[in-house]
Amino acid sequence: MTGTPAYLKYGTLIKPNWYHFIFITYIAGVVLAGTLFSIYYGTHHYSVAMSAIKHTNATEYHRLALNAPIFVDRSNWINQTFVKLAWFWNTLVVVAIAATLKRTAGGLRGERQRTKSFSDVDIVTRILASKTFLRWAVATLGWVLFAAWFFGPSVTQRVSIATGAQCVFNGDIVDAAQCHLGTNPVARWSGGHDVSGHTFILALGILLILEMLVPYLPYVLPSFSLVRQSIPLSIYADKDIFRTGSRRVRLANVAVFWGSTFILGLWGIMLTITAVYHHHPNEKLTGMLCALLVWFFMPKEHALH
Repeated sequence: MTGTPAYLKYGTLIKPNWYHFIFITYIAGVVLAGTLFSIYYGTHHYSVAMSAIKHTNATEYHRLALNAPIFVDRSNWINQTFVKLAWFWNTLVVVAIAATLKRTAGGLRGERQRTKSFSDVDIVTRILASKTFLRWAVATLGWVLFAAWFFGPSVTQRVSIATGAQCVFNGDIVDAAQCHLGTNPVARWSGGHDVSGHTFILALGILLILEMLVPYLPYVLPSFSLVRQSIPLSIYADKDIFRTGSRRVRLANVAVFWGSTFILGLWGIMLTITAVYHHHPNEKLTGMLCALLVWFFMPKEHALH
């Protein structure tokens, strides 16, 4: 890596470009259209009914689960293999792109004229100073705060508690400390506003992967594409990753690019299924808004000098 370390330009890096409005419109369009569809046809009612009794009536929950429509069944192999491990796959995509596409591309067109060089520093320093690492770190921190820990309970858990969630064990309400402190590993929070974790992680994953792929999209999208036209020339990859390097390098680039695109498409499909079949409408909307909040602070592609 050469040029100014990304963390010194953080304020500049979080500013959106025009293509971001297309990305956000896509995310919002999927969630809002799916949510309106679920309201009109009631497609989310089955999943909501299952969630309502999950920790209070195990027998009825398992009966509903066994007869759940295919798109409602969260135990399906796609959900278990991919969505439940979404941040692993997101991280794998980031690492793969950094190790192949970014190494081949030679930076961005707008970074050709640099006044500083950090190429002589160790690899760890270069990684920590890169936009890729900073972008992944901010997105990961947002995911951790949302799903696992926010100075104690996670953001989602705090929202649930504030809106009336109660600690339940074997269908009975028990001391909240059993859920707070984990003294009873089987006790679970039930009720309250359950911010859609699927909507959050899928929307954030889509935005993260799209941002990683932006410099290479102009080499595969047609000239009339709105996305291509909205990407500034300064953040085009300096080299065409599909025509640069040895045959082995080009094949690796093709595999990583289309593998990343596959994950991106899968996240889009699963986000659509979530919007149509899962959660109360307001829970999907808050999940999307939380993802957009993290995205706002996530570094975007800008040429660094």
